[in-house]
Amino acid sequence: MSQPSHPLYETYKDQVSDDPLLEVFEAVDEAIAQILSKAPKDAQVVVFAAHGMGDNVMDLPSMVFLPELLYRFNFGKPALADGQLGAPPSQPITKGRVERGWIGAVWGLKHDANRLRSWLRQKLPNKLFRYIEPLFGKDQQPDLVSPFKLIEQGDSLFFQPAVWYRPFWSQMRAFALPSYSEGYIRINLKGREPAGMVDPSEYEALCDELSQLLYNLKDAHTGQPMVKQIVRTRQHPDQRDPKLPDADLVIIWQEEYVTDVVDSPELGRVGPVPYSRTGSHRSDGFLLAQGPEIEPGSSAPEGHALDLAPTVLSLMGASIPPHFEGRPLIETLILTK
Repeated sequence: MSQPSHPLYETYKDQVSDDPLLEVFEAVDEAIAQILSKAPKDAQVVVFAAHGMGDNVMDLPSMVFLPELLYRFNFGKPALADGQLGAPPSQPITKGRVERGWIGAVWGLKHDANRLRSWLRQKLPNKLFRYIEPLFGKDQQPDLVSPFKLIEQGDSLFFQPAVWYRPFWSQMRAFALPSYSEGYIRINLKGREPAGMVDPSEYEALCDELSQLLYNLKDAHTGQPMVKQIVRTRQHPDQRDPKLPDADLVIIWQEEYVTDVVDSPELGRVGPVPYSRTGSHRSDGFLLAQGPEIEPGSSAPEGHALDLAPTVLSLMGASIPPHFEGRPLIETLILTK
């Protein structure tokens, strides 16, 4: 396997005889070679990826850790994946991950005062547990909404744990919105939300408090900070520009290492949680090009995904629409070589 840095490498390396990822790269190379062999000698050829790939460092922080931390921040108790702060982290959860699926495995970590029901939720197949769960009676207090209930309701975001907390959003000062990469926090602001509870005068202080809590969040394995940056999308709470994102705070996670368990000095440990996708996108892509006017071995300047379309149009000799924000990267080489 190609990623020995991933925490699951030791668990699964003996189950794979070859290197599947390398095989995919080699097959792509062969396909490109076949295309080039058929292309005219004076053809302009561009191969690019708008983004890169790497170990998946984002899914669990945004999908699981953030909504659970905000629940604990608001209610002072755990709802999912409660762990023992300060204890050595256990091995990654792999048992039941395939049989129950990632959703079932995570839902099995739901906090439950009834220990028998909690144990059965973790151990039984999803369909069997759903069959016997009504025998325990209906809880009087609001609870997380089951992803299987969301499936029955036709909710397309059933796989997003942030949505499982939706019954509590109206009671929370801030809650997490469904997300894959960056984390999104929405403030339950009076005058903006149907059940707003945060006065605009408290908005900045709450953003400060949440930011500090998240900057204190650590990977339980290494003790390294989980948050790289927190972006505030509004300069003041009354900004209602429809072009602004739904989130008031955007959490940019670190991208150096993968973790399945995090520690908050104020809110406790979340995890371990079974990994979802082992790989995820990265912001760094690439562009390779060859053509009669491109000097072999030359380098294009560093660019942005927005530069891809102008680059291709330039090589085609087509005009670039004035509303395009990018610039043609290859044209820079042609003009300066």
